Order: sequence, then structure tokens, then C-alpha cells
Amino acid sequence: RYQAAAAMALAGHGALDEALGLATHITRPLDRARALAAITRAAAQAGQRERASTALGEALQTAAALGRRETFQCLAWAADALAALGGAELLLAASGALDEIDSWWG
Repeated sequence: RYQAAAAMALAGHGALDEALGLATHITRPLDRARALAAITRAAAQAGQRERASTALGEALQTAAALGRRETFQCLAWAADALAALGGAELLLAASGALDEIDSWWG
């Protein structure tokens, strides 16, 4: 928990390399996903699109392994970054994909 908070603080202050290095050592998957979502936001705000996309992918893969609820939570954490990376179009596409996936469970 404390490692995730530290990684999030580092990311918030622009120390993305340090934040990412710390995030890789977080053992609790949901905490790691939360830290990676914070890194995604910070990288997107800094204009580092590739780094933001990579961190977002890692965050979502980590959350997806835990379940549906955790995946939705991770997307909520990363919503600002999604908007920064792809604007309204990306948010609408993500929303449509989520609606489709959610329909699988009736």
C-alpha cells in the first residue's frame, strides 16, 4: 500500500522513471494497477504518449486478471489519461467496448 502511494506521489511530481521502477515491485496487484494508472496520468499530462500508453496497458492487464470490478475501477482511475490521450473519441470507444463486454454477463 505504501509503495503504491509513494509511486503515485513520485508520478505526480514528474519522477516517472522512479515511479515506474517502484511500481514494478508492488506485490498487491490492485495497488500496482492504481500506481500504474497514476503514472499513466502523469505521463499523458507530460506529453509522453508512448509511456502513458504502455503504463495504461500494464495497469489494465493487471486489473483484468483480478476481475471485472477491478478492471472498471482501473478505467475510472485512468479516465483523465484516456481523455488526454484520445479525447472524447477514445472515451466513447472505451465506453462502447465496456458496454459490449458487460452484456456478456447479462
